[in-house]
Amino acid sequence: MHVASTEEIKEDFFYIVLIETGILLASAANAIYSGDFKTCLVYFLVFSAVFILENQIKKMLLISKNKDIVKKYRIILNEKKMTKRKIVILTVSLILLSSWGIINYISNIYGGITDYLHILVIFIPWYMTIYGVYLGVLIYKKDKCVKTIYSLITRKREKEEIKHIVLLHGNTLIVRISKTENGFENEFIEEVAKHSEDFRYMGMNVAIIRMGKMKMAVAHTGKISALTRSKIIDTLKSIKISYPKEFQNGEFNKGTRMEIEQIIKKHLLS
Repeated sequence: MHVASTEEIKEDFFYIVLIETGILLASAANAIYSGDFKTCLVYFLVFSAVFILENQIKKMLLISKNKDIVKKYRIILNEKKMTKRKIVILTVSLILLSSWGIINYISNIYGGITDYLHILVIFIPWYMTIYGVYLGVLIYKKDKCVKTIYSLITRKREKEEIKHIVLLHGNTLIVRISKTENGFENEFIEEVAKHSEDFRYMGMNVAIIRMGKMKMAVAHTGKISALTRSKIIDTLKSIKISYPKEFQNGEFNKGTRMEIEQIIKKHLLS
């Protein structure tokens, strides 16, 4: 499926505005020729509303096309600020033009202008509505950008990374693996032996998975994923299948421990 590029969007809207401008000029010229200046003003105000609406739609499409989340956020903030200014200006204009005192004062200077001002007052709320809807969409887009940026920062900060792995049979240490240079102290193994559920240790999350008398603890940064938990379970199953007798009685010799260590590394660290 073909997706329109930013250049195509700009080009399409340019041609649409060009056609509509032609229609506006033709309609306004006919009204002026007939001496109907009020209808000419109505044409101008109607097409102005259409132009404003199309411009906001074009901007929204172009913002959605922007893949740079930070740049998109800045554009939205700028558009939001400009849109609020336009709404305020239109609101002030509506208040002033709705004042009979001001209208009477203007009509005394420019006779016959009252009817034109009444027409303008009718259309201003439509412009305010268009900008108001656009502002609402911008606020929604801004909130989505903030959530996306926060999610990216959090994900980067809390990216899951396995640091330590401990395998126990009851309270007996079978295998321990550390990805840090300093390794880990016996205190960590003692904490693993005491816990039957996930816990926190030295700023890390520790996931505990039990299978029979076997217990595997995986210390990691960030929030552990369901996929990693599934891998831990698969690792325990592989050990159980490969060494069923040892899995039950916990009598692992040195060679078996080294083989189990390779199984763990294959499942969790490769």
